[in-house]
Amino acid sequence: MSRTLNPGASRRRSALWVAAALTCLALQACSQSLPDRLGAPIEGYSHTSAAINYFMVNGNGGPNIGPYGGGG
Repeated sequence: MSRTLNPGASRRRSALWVAAALTCLALQACSQSLPDRLGAPIEGYSHTSAAINYFMVNGNGGPNIGPYGGGG
């Protein structure tokens, strides 16, 4: 028994797969993305006669800074 392929059904099936893939990609693009964060060096300066024992910026800190010193 031979089976005859229907070219129209094959095209519809392919079009359905392409539509499903494009729908998945479109839904993925709608998801909320995480904020981009970039690293940057932190340098502290003391412009006074007093030392700075410790400093923090957004949870990241640096070491002791002597009077009129700093800058890494």
